[in-house]
Amino acid sequence: MIVEKKRKKDFSFEKRNILISMGNHSKLTKNFTDLVEFLIKSEKFNIYSNNKLYLNFNKRTRIFKYNQDSFDNLDFVIGRPGMGLITDCVKYSLPLIMEYEKSN
Repeated sequence: MIVEKKRKKDFSFEKRNILISMGNHSKLTKNFTDLVEFLIKSEKFNIYSNNKLYLNFNKRTRIFKYNQDSFDNLDFVIGRPGMGLITDCVKYSLPLIMEYEKSN
């Protein structure tokens, strides 16, 4: 079932909500880590992640709850494209920026 997401009309003054998701078995690359560090330092984004990344980035992200309300509040996702993440992005009509992982 595809859920139609209600998009906000004016983003100009709001922080964007981003989910950072790398799956449980992925290694963080330097490029990905640098990107997340840049986003965390910016005042334009609220960064959400799973518990593993939350600890990896010294608790500077917010823990994502992986429920419908949480997905409805996201603007886009950055992550490793596993089947679960791809399915969630399609289901909730979320743009997905994918991190390449050579061994996957």
